[in-house]
Amino acid sequence: MTIEPVTVFFSYSHEDEELRKNLEKHLKILMRNGVISGWHDRKILPGDEWDKAINKNLNTAQIILLLISADFLASDYCWDIEVNTAMQRHDTGNAITIPVILRSCNWRSAPFGKLQALPKNAKPVRDTRIWPTVDDAFTDIAQGIEKAANDIRQRLRESYQAQISQHKRDEYRQLVRDYLADRKLTPLEEFRLKQKREALGLSEPEAQAILKEEQAPLENARNTYRDFLLHLIEAGHYPFNDENLTELRQMNDELELPDSEV
Repeated sequence: MTIEPVTVFFSYSHEDEELRKNLEKHLKILMRNGVISGWHDRKILPGDEWDKAINKNLNTAQIILLLISADFLASDYCWDIEVNTAMQRHDTGNAITIPVILRSCNWRSAPFGKLQALPKNAKPVRDTRIWPTVDDAFTDIAQGIEKAANDIRQRLRESYQAQISQHKRDEYRQLVRDYLADRKLTPLEEFRLKQKREALGLSEPEAQAILKEEQAPLENARNTYRDFLLHLIEAGHYPFNDENLTELRQMNDELELPDSEV
């Protein structure tokens, strides 16, 4: 099973372009290893409509990085378009939005102030009291992004595996339904169901559970028929006369039971 790289969108102010480039360098190993792929507005091709390109990538990214600085907060485009979209997608669970604090600024009251930020303890990359070099800060950020991306990839892996397992169960269930169309299983059909179970890699308990679910209507019909049969006997109608036999056959037809069970 191949899991595609997690798509990462960089939302930033152009005044912070050098810091964005530096962060990309620290993420390069994740890109080479197929963990993430990155997109920012410098990847817009000549002739492309920049706003459509940004909206497309912003609305499909799995991780949205908000590179926070005073310039970012002052940018109307970053605030009105990218921050609003990022928070909407985060709140609906369609993306993970991660604030990355580049430079010291008053960001705590922003909509993204409630989110866990990077680097560690939300200390700005440029804070030399915390980070001896910007490389130390970006290494911490890269590790946080790697963890978020791997969490997404693991959830996707589990989701794909669940879909495959469900597809196998559905395929087996359909064969059971086909064989139960005449309300009974022949020895040959039982043998073929066993072969199908093994070919699909289903466990015996899984297969038995499906068979039991699909046979439930037939068992209910049999129980109803038996209850009516006992009712006739307890009411003193045994041995049955022609009227009783007609009623039993009518009940059998209504319940669609095989004639051999009457």
